[in-house]
Formats: sequence, structure tokens, C-alpha cells
Amino acid sequence: MYALVQRLADAAAEVEGRTPLPVPRLADTVLPDQLRVMVADLVAASPGPDVVDRLAADLHTTRTTLTPSLSR
Repeated sequence: MYALVQRLADAAAEVEGRTPLPVPRLADTVLPDQLRVMVADLVAASPGPDVVDRLAADLHTTRTTLTPSLSR
């Protein structure tokens, strides 16, 4: 999930035209909050459809990896 958060942060930086920075690696229990913040930042940056499609695929892959029973 941390890798997904980092990809979202990188995409937001790309859309905003700034240099990507590493997301702080905090406790795993904080990852859901980091995910919410990164999604909000990305939405605020108004990404194009290509970025949205790419990250939607990343979200789906992460979800099925973390909860394999939902992919059936």
C-alpha cells in the first residue's frame, strides 16, 4: 500500500509540474490516511484521463492484492 501512496504522490507532482518527493514512511496504521490525502491532492491537481486510468489500475491491483477474496 505504501508503494501505491508513493505512486499517487508522484502522479500529483507530475501533474503539478513539480519534483516528486518521497512520502514519509510512517506506521502501517497511518497508510489509509496517507492514501486519502494523496488521492485528495491528486484530484485537486486535475489530472488528465491517462493519469486517472493508470492510477485506477494501480488501485485495483492493490485492492485485489490486499483482499484476494474480493477478486472472485
